[in-house]
Parts: sequence; C-alpha cells; structure tokens
Amino acid sequence: MPVLTPLYRPLAWRAELVAAAAAIICYLNVLPNNFCYDDDPIVRFNEKVNEPGHWLTIWNTDYWSNTRDQSPNRDLLYRPIALTSYRLVRMVTGSHPLPQHLVNILLHAMVAALLVRLCRRMGLSDANSLASGVLFAVLPIHTEVVAGVVGRADILTTLGVLLALLAHRRSLLATSQSTTA
Repeated sequence: MPVLTPLYRPLAWRAELVAAAAAIICYLNVLPNNFCYDDDPIVRFNEKVNEPGHWLTIWNTDYWSNTRDQSPNRDLLYRPIALTSYRLVRMVTGSHPLPQHLVNILLHAMVAALLVRLCRRMGLSDANSLASGVLFAVLPIHTEVVAGVVGRADILTTLGVLLALLAHRRSLLATSQSTTA
C-alpha cells in the first residue's frame, strides 16, 4: 500500500482539466450557431471589429457607439478588451461565427479551471474544489454568456477577477513566507 504524502494528491492536477473538459463538453453544441441578437451590431456589422484602422476607436468609444443614430439613449458601456478580442479573432479566422463561439467556450473552460485552482488555494479539499469547478462549468445560467458572442465581455470580466484573486492570494502567501523566514 503506497504511503500518501502531501506531494501525492491524485486530484490536484487533474481537477482543473476535468472542470475545463466539463465546460467544453457542455457547450460544444454552440459551435454551429450563427450570430444572434446583440452579436449582429457588436460583432458582425461593427466597423470597429470588421474594418481596418479602427484600433484607436475601440479604446476611445463606447461599446454601442456604432448604434448612436438608431438609439441615442443607449448604454454607454466601455468594453475595449472584448471588442479587441472580437477583432483579433476576426482578423485571424475571418467572419464565420464558429471561431468566435470557440473562443467563448475555451475562455469559459479557463474560468472553470481557475475556479478550481482558487478554491484549492483558499483551503478547500481537492474533491470540493473539483465539485465547485464542475458545477460552475455546467450551470445552465452561463448559457447566454457562452452561447452569445457578446457574452465574452462577461467571461473576460470573470477571468480577470479570478486572476486578480489568485494573484492577491499568491502575494499574501509570499509576504507571510518572507516575514516568517
């Protein structure tokens, strides 16, 4: 019978992959979808995303600026990272919606994996961390965010928050180790 040491944790490295795989498997059916609803004005027909020479405009205007004539009372959302990602995917892969959906699915998988890591770093057991990540990955409430290309703004926000929390946790551990050494 092998002796389990703290270095041997069977779920430790696999849990993140399992959560990411669950996120991918749940949303594979999204790949053949076309653009829908807000995807049209924000991604499909947006000159900031589709035409060359608009990089500065992405960072200087609001998310809905191309619809100002149709809706002067629009939301003044500022989402340059999301618009930049739509544009980069468009430049690399063309105008087909499949790559845009694939990026959303992969980002959702990354968020599920980072959630497992954060749970583990916060002291949850490997099994509970895995359960948290898989539950997050498969919750149906994320369907709108993953299935609609414009939902990437929310996925990127969640990704940023998780990365910030992980970085903060790491800095706290580094600070406590340097003061005790």
